[in-house]
Amino acid sequence: MKATRAKSSVYDGYTVYGPYGSKRKIVVLVSPGHRTTMSYARYLMSLHVGRELTDDEEVDHVDDDYTNDVIENLQILTPEQNREKQNRLRLQRSLVTLTCPECRREFTRPRRDTNLRPGGPESPSCCSRSCSVSYHNKRRSRRGVA
Repeated sequence: MKATRAKSSVYDGYTVYGPYGSKRKIVVLVSPGHRTTMSYARYLMSLHVGRELTDDEEVDHVDDDYTNDVIENLQILTPEQNREKQNRLRLQRSLVTLTCPECRREFTRPRRDTNLRPGGPESPSCCSRSCSVSYHNKRRSRRGVA
């Protein structure tokens, strides 16, 4: 176990063990009457700003690589800001670009609104309702269905 004495006044009196873990690293802080753990990123940021972070402050990785704990890659956000960022990223990851089988125009749509979702319809996704109607009418006429 690697142990160091805290060198800053932020965690004065604590012995710091760690960081542990290969992905999301943690540190263990031990004093005579108290033991706690925290993320390595939160520990580094609190040393950087020179104070303990409050419960209303979260440490976020700017590039979303949780193994990159370089101080320039860390930022302090409120829980609301962090939630908004994660929602934006989730939406960006879920968007797909498709080509309409009727008009051959490229369009972007959330994956859940396409035929690509698990259990989705067998027919391809079209860019608009009018293209979808035209496409399915042509398919019906080819099969001889009125």
